[in-house]
Amino acid sequence: MDRALLSLFLIFLHTFSLGASDAGICQDTAYLRQQIYNGRVWEKRYNNVYGNEFFLTEALTEASVKINGRVFTGQLCLYDIYNDQLVLMTRPGSYIEANKENIQEFTMVYNNRKYRFVNFESFGYGHVLYQGTLYLAFKYTKEIRKKAIENRFDAFDESKQAYIIRGEEIIKITSKKDLFNALADKETEIKQFLRQTGIHADTKRVETLIPVLEFYDSL
Repeated sequence: MDRALLSLFLIFLHTFSLGASDAGICQDTAYLRQQIYNGRVWEKRYNNVYGNEFFLTEALTEASVKINGRVFTGQLCLYDIYNDQLVLMTRPGSYIEANKENIQEFTMVYNNRKYRFVNFESFGYGHVLYQGTLYLAFKYTKEIRKKAIENRFDAFDESKQAYIIRGEEIIKITSKKDLFNALADKETEIKQFLRQTGIHADTKRVETLIPVLEFYDSL
C-alpha cells in the first residue's frame, strides 16, 4: 500500500478510537486522553535544514505507548531523535510533544518491524535489543551540520551508539574491552563461553552480543 494512503488510513482509524489496555481494553474517556495527550503543542521547526529530525521516517507511524503501567495502542506518532521527543497526533493536523516524564516506553511499527524504546530517564529513550538483568540498547541521535550541502545548506546527520544499561549504570560499548568491563563480575565465565562456542562477539555487529548477554543472565 502506498505510504501516503497508509498514513491517511491510519489517521482515519485514529479519529474513531483511542486504544488502551490495562487488564483489558479501556474506552476512550477524557481521563485517558489527558493521560496520554499530556504535553506541549508541537510544530515543525526545521524547514531550512536538509533531511528531517525523525527516526526512520517523517510519515506518521503506528505505535503503542506505556504510561503509568497502562498501554495505549493505536497511536500515531513521530519520534524526533534530534530533540529525543515522542510526537503524538491528537487529532488530524494537531500534534503534541508527549511529556517524557510520564512515558515508560513506546513501540513503533515500521515496515512490519517493531522498535521498542524504553525511557531510561537521564539517558533518554533507548531502542532495546535485549532485556534481562541488564539492557542492551541503541541510542539514536541527530545533529545539524552547518553548510553540509554544497557548502551552503545545513543538513541533519544521524548516528547511533550501543550501550549496556544496568540500573543507573550506563556503559558505552565500542570495543570488546567495553563489553568485558560491563560484564566484569562474570568475565572469566564469559571468556570461557566464547572459546567453547566459537561465538564472535563483534561490537560493530551489536546483535552478536545478545547470546553473550543471554549466557550472562543464565549464570
